[in-house]
Amino acid sequence: MTTLKQVREALDSTADSVGKNREGCFTARRGFFYRHGMTAEKFRAAVEARLAKLQGAEIIDCGEHYTAFSGGASLARSSHWWVTFHFPDEQFAVTEVDRKEYEDALREGWTLS
Repeated sequence: MTTLKQVREALDSTADSVGKNREGCFTARRGFFYRHGMTAEKFRAAVEARLAKLQGAEIIDCGEHYTAFSGGASLARSSHWWVTFHFPDEQFAVTEVDRKEYEDALREGWTLS
């Protein structure tokens, strides 16, 4: 399973911030004050090129979040480009916690529908 640390190392200085949500999707962000000809698509291409090291990455979406400057705001609340991606082969990996919850639910009479 690809870890957040591996993704951060692969992206190196391309992204200012990389996060992972519960579903296993990663989001890379790059903040900006001036665009200087950069776009969300160019950021996506840069991220995609760096992720080639980690085989199997699939880009889900990309975009731009623009907001007025606010000193001290976090990157997620400032102007930034973002790219969301995941590793589909690992998307449905079952952990021991998932397995235990599933077995407990079956014992309690839950059914799959």
